[in-house]
Amino acid sequence: MNGQTAPITMDLFFPITGYLDDGEEPVYEASDNFVFPYRCEISDIIQEHQERGDGDIASYYRGNAGVKAKLLHAEWGVEEYPGDILLGKVQIELREELTEKEKADLIDWVRGQNSDGAFECLDELPIETGYGGLAISLWNDSDDYFVCDREELDEYISQHNSIQMGGM
Repeated sequence: MNGQTAPITMDLFFPITGYLDDGEEPVYEASDNFVFPYRCEISDIIQEHQERGDGDIASYYRGNAGVKAKLLHAEWGVEEYPGDILLGKVQIELREELTEKEKADLIDWVRGQNSDGAFECLDELPIETGYGGLAISLWNDSDDYFVCDREELDEYISQHNSIQMGGM
């Protein structure tokens, strides 16, 4: 054995918001039921966008020194949640467990990457549907926006009985 331990994996989840542009104003927020069937296309867009740089968004982390020392890899994608809900997911690989402060700083960084960082322009890559272009965003400015781990997600769902996202 070489003395190295396996990386620790942490998954963080967040809502994916879809916007439907039918060529008329205004652009409509799409419901989960409308977005879900395009999960493969959404996954492909996220993956392609992620690979444009060096393929590892973690290399852009400039925050908390403790997080930086522990962060090995971060890969964005999607996950299907029961009830045909599509969530964004970032799988984080770490050298060791994060403190609560480090976890909070990492979550803030993920939120930043989703809103105005690496993934801010996903809405400029619409998926063609029979109803117009479906643009996606990994961030929204609602009070219901979250970035959380699996345990927190399950708790949120049990308290709210579902994820409240999307309009149309």
